[in-house]
Amino acid sequence: MLHCHESQVYEWLPYNGGYLDEVPFDPQERREWLPQSVAWPLQCGAGGGSN
Repeated sequence: MLHCHESQVYEWLPYNGGYLDEVPFDPQERREWLPQSVAWPLQCGAGGGSN
């Protein structure tokens, strides 16, 4: 689902987070990179959900 929001996930959030240079350009590499890049915030309960 996150992969569908390309500009936010691969451009805006990395730019604001200071890791834009870590985002792969190739679409397949992006799909492989995405779970690794968002795993920590999701595990920590980020995103407004209740814990």
